[in-house]
Amino acid sequence: MHVTDWFTTLLRAAGLDPPDDRVIDGLDQLDWLTGAADVSHRDGYIYWMGPQMYGVKWHNFKLVLVAQKYMQDAAAKLPTPRLINLTTDPQERETVSLPHLHTWVATHMTKIIAEFETSLHREPLIPVGAPLGSHSLKLIPETLV
Repeated sequence: MHVTDWFTTLLRAAGLDPPDDRVIDGLDQLDWLTGAADVSHRDGYIYWMGPQMYGVKWHNFKLVLVAQKYMQDAAAKLPTPRLINLTTDPQERETVSLPHLHTWVATHMTKIIAEFETSLHREPLIPVGAPLGSHSLKLIPETLV
């Protein structure tokens, strides 16, 4: 589950539909959270710090593009991505991945990145600080206001 999934999940829990005037990144995870579904509807996501892509998470794997152990540390763009199996190395302590051990995972990571880039053609990013104007969400039905 990703933080963006809370929006659509909480809307459904409240009996509301997501807005249909824009692309919504979140997936409804209510069935998974309540135990009605065995697995999450999301199998991976890109993670960011501000405008910079730091990596991709897919199932129990994490592809790290930018290393930053603590928030106060300077971010270091890695010369080659680091692939971590979070099942065998949950604390991300291995300094180097074994060559070719999990290279097949890159196919799934690449697909997630490509889907994001394709989505930018359908719905360009909104610049930071742009006014919401007529695009502001109306989540509360008029009858309740």
